[in-house]
Amino acid sequence: MLYAISIIPIFLYLGVLILLDSFSLVRKWRLTLTVCCGSVSCAAAFFILRGISVPPAADDYLAPVLEELLKALAVFVLVSRRKVAFAIDATIYGAAVGGGFALLENILYIYFNQGMSVGTAFFRGMGTAIMHMGLTAIVGILLVMMARKGKDSFFYYLLALVPSVCFHIFFNMFLIEPYLLLVVDLVLLTGTFAVLFDRNQKSIYRWLDNTMDSDAHLLSAMKRGQFSATPSGQYLLSVKEQFRPEVFFDMYCYVKLFLELSLAAKRNLMLSEAGIPAPEDEDFHSGMEEFKALRKRIGKTGEIALSPIVKVKNDFNFIILEA
Repeated sequence: MLYAISIIPIFLYLGVLILLDSFSLVRKWRLTLTVCCGSVSCAAAFFILRGISVPPAADDYLAPVLEELLKALAVFVLVSRRKVAFAIDATIYGAAVGGGFALLENILYIYFNQGMSVGTAFFRGMGTAIMHMGLTAIVGILLVMMARKGKDSFFYYLLALVPSVCFHIFFNMFLIEPYLLLVVDLVLLTGTFAVLFDRNQKSIYRWLDNTMDSDAHLLSAMKRGQFSATPSGQYLLSVKEQFRPEVFFDMYCYVKLFLELSLAAKRNLMLSEAGIPAPEDEDFHSGMEEFKALRKRIGKTGEIALSPIVKVKNDFNFIILEA
């Protein structure tokens, strides 16, 4: 029973991936491999820490450094080889590594603490799993943000570990009830993810052309076959290999149709403000239906990946996305 509790976080994680429809972005075999890498890194950390003798006080610092270093190696390899391009897939792969690590760590913890209650095993296991998954995901996001600026050397990998190591040391030093640890994990990690995703999006916005007139410019470039010359086109093409060809084609059509509908919505709104009735446009309504179908096909993670281009930044876009 206690050992069965150890795999609950992995099943919850897979459930989140299904809800996000993320398998259009991440490869199943690569995801499985990263989970295995997490378990291998846990085994390596376990034998290294058992094989060296350090004072108990130093163990609170050494273990977090070693564990975070080993966990994040797989994510560093993926980012440095351009297999991860977005904050969202960095989060997915990072959490997979952390989940694999937590799975084996929880099994080992139960093995060496046979007398613990089911409640303690559940809350301690969940808290530890969320911590490991969240901290490795944070490293992944930071690595992606650095790689976008050309900072993808091993030095920057070590630099990206600093926040996670500090968090991990904090968790180790404060011995609190397992259910309270779970709450603290969720609050701190959720806040950190919100800040990192916001900064990541803003950094992309600064790179892309986000002026009010850019919709017409981008659509014109797409019709002339010059989309790749625009910052938005370069962004889309830079992540082409992350998706299957049919998914990437749907994403391209999704962007193009969004721009067409956005311009049409702006036109209608301007006419309405001027007291002129907007013309009946059957193409607009059929385009809306096609847009919804494309939105469903690319999935939640496809939407997140395209959010720097297809973004709810004003009332015109809101009309399109919510219609």
